[in-house]
Amino acid sequence: MPQTPPIGAGGYGYPGPAQPQPTHAQPTQIGMPAQPVPGQPTHAQPTQIGMPAQPYGTGQQPGYGGGYPAPPQPPGGGGKSKQRMTVIVSAAVAVALAIGAGVFFLTRDDGKDEEAKKPEQTSQGATGGDSGGTGGPKSKFHPKPAPPTIDAKILDQVPMPKVKDLIGVSGLWATDKGYAKVEDYRIVGYPAGGGGKSWEIPLSGEVCASWRSTTDDNLTAVVYEDHKPKNKKDYAHCTEVGLVDLDAGKLRWHKSVGSGDSSVDFEEVTIGGGTVAAGGLDGGAGWSLDGKQLWAPAEGADCEDRGYFGSADKLVGITKCGGYGSDQALKLLTVDPTTGKPKSTFPMPPGIEYAHIVSADPLIVAFEAAGDSTDISDMWLIDDSAATGKIKTKITLPADKYSTDCDATDVTPCTDVVVSRQTDTLFMSTKERTSAESGASNEILAISMKTGQSIGKTDGVKGAQITPLALDEDGYLLAYQAGNYLQGPAVWRIDPTTYKKSLLMRTGADTAEGTSRYSTSRSWVVYRNDHLYLGDIYADKLSDYDRNRPVAVVIGAG
Repeated sequence: MPQTPPIGAGGYGYPGPAQPQPTHAQPTQIGMPAQPVPGQPTHAQPTQIGMPAQPYGTGQQPGYGGGYPAPPQPPGGGGKSKQRMTVIVSAAVAVALAIGAGVFFLTRDDGKDEEAKKPEQTSQGATGGDSGGTGGPKSKFHPKPAPPTIDAKILDQVPMPKVKDLIGVSGLWATDKGYAKVEDYRIVGYPAGGGGKSWEIPLSGEVCASWRSTTDDNLTAVVYEDHKPKNKKDYAHCTEVGLVDLDAGKLRWHKSVGSGDSSVDFEEVTIGGGTVAAGGLDGGAGWSLDGKQLWAPAEGADCEDRGYFGSADKLVGITKCGGYGSDQALKLLTVDPTTGKPKSTFPMPPGIEYAHIVSADPLIVAFEAAGDSTDISDMWLIDDSAATGKIKTKITLPADKYSTDCDATDVTPCTDVVVSRQTDTLFMSTKERTSAESGASNEILAISMKTGQSIGKTDGVKGAQITPLALDEDGYLLAYQAGNYLQGPAVWRIDPTTYKKSLLMRTGADTAEGTSRYSTSRSWVVYRNDHLYLGDIYADKLSDYDRNRPVAVVIGAG
């Protein structure tokens, strides 16, 4: 079942403050009852910042720039054990630092970019995946004329749900028929160009995580809570995994592992190789698309599948064995999507606390070396054709140079990075130069997956950051230009062999106020059928100052 990739998002001229993540009740081992901690909020534990694929887009935690204040920081949560409390506290700190610091990649910046050689073309295409990571046709790249530029405007805005406290609303997907947005304890479908709701799927509780893609027949997956907390002493858990049919506007099925207080909590979900797979601190589980459980965490097991990354034909994941810190060991797995058993295993170096999967095919893993930083320091291309994986290419990622955003503790997502199998190229953006008085604010760089070195660049624009989003059906790189307080967002089309850009969509100053807060690393942004969809991942009680702030925006030709 082939899948198409998503496309990223943009930011504000003045970056918004770091957005707090809502927390959910902490996961328990099977057979271990959940014991709430007095004073803990009704939704504790950081969750994945999710997003879509069938359309071109990515999603993540939204910043609250653009004239809108950041929502209040929710109170922190406790834990049922010292180990789990340490993990959650570390995750919260890492998230805050990662948002401020970003993720960076090594390229050769010797001032000779204009003479950079083109990457070799291959007969391999890119495959769809969880994020803007991979995409494109499985054929040689053939240049095509650029389509006319679309002069776009805001077509519709979805009102912010009326909530009393900060809740997660992570999820936005687009199809040929329309688009869908996670809202308050529900998923709502709308016409492609905006308008009244087409359908609604009620959920038992708040959405904890969403898959950032869709299958070719417009299926996606979510993790959500088992109930809506009645008060601050009532703790909900992220136990429910659901398969969503976006064409039909229905929840095909929802499953959990265990029952009651012994139910397994999940923090991430994906679809890969025809299997819905969810992972977290309690381990991983998988279901076929018809809802049959294929595997589940084994009680007392020494290893836990923390999360998975899926493409059309593959399912890969990260498993953690042992305790924490120096006692833990991480492994990168290529698993059989029908059983969950490893087909290939690559042991991560000792001392690595968290690893993130950028792409399934080719298999690329990113991590923080020695676990002493929240910045991604390395990215490795792994050959998983044998039972034991081996390194094909190493890319070193120095800080304060290039910007790609991986979740601090979860396996996915990593945004602002796109992989092209057609050209054996990794695309990523440089950090924004906010102090630059002239010239482009940043660039998108092309990195050879054969050598790990920079082979070309695409200049950005003055006063706004551009970031890679995904590949379109022809293999062109799509890039999002962030809006700012004077100008609305734009979408660019970049030739993956010459790195020349052409403008697909532009908006005027009248769209700036309603769109400038959306960022690739902190929002859901989807581009499909000449429409740009922007969505928040949190809903909060609005003040008089920002009472008109929407939860989603639709942009297209007027």
